Amino acid sequence: MGIFSITIALFFAYVFMFSAVTKIKGLSDHVKIFTSYEILPHQFSIPFSLGFIAIEVISSLLIIFQFHAVIGIIMLGILTFIYTLAILINLLRGRKDLSCGCGGVLGDHNISYKLISRNILIISGLFLVYLLPSGEILLVPYVLLNILVISGFCLYLIVIEMQAIKRLRKELLA
Repeated sequence: MGIFSITIALFFAYVFMFSAVTKIKGLSDHVKIFTSYEILPHQFSIPFSLGFIAIEVISSLLIIFQFHAVIGIIMLGILTFIYTLAILINLLRGRKDLSCGCGGVLGDHNISYKLISRNILIISGLFLVYLLPSGEILLVPYVLLNILVISGFCLYLIVIEMQAIKRLRKELLA
């Protein structure tokens, strides 16, 4: 992959990896959220939620380590499509009070058509990476690119936390 497509691919890989880590840390809550969508019978909630988390982790690792990265990109695109379909089904049922269960840097929000739009952007970005020409990149620039993407996420998380602290401070002083 070229430097541009690698950067986009790494961005999505880390988004899904951070999301998976959040889901693993709060596994029982994630299974409850998964079950609350009422798409599958309850007995399938645990195996499917674990399977989806595994797909997020494996796909992200395939992209990060550039080992069959295209397979990882395709798997994340399909998974995001499945998530989007589940959200759409519940919105059409009138169930807007469900958590998206996204986790990670994406956070957890109630499902909405805005969330569907965001997921379509993610799918489009993954499709763009799939279509872009591939190329080779040396190890040192690749490692630096990984550090750059991770640093960007860390900066984003710091800004989000500072905003939360500022809001909390205002509430406490009010």
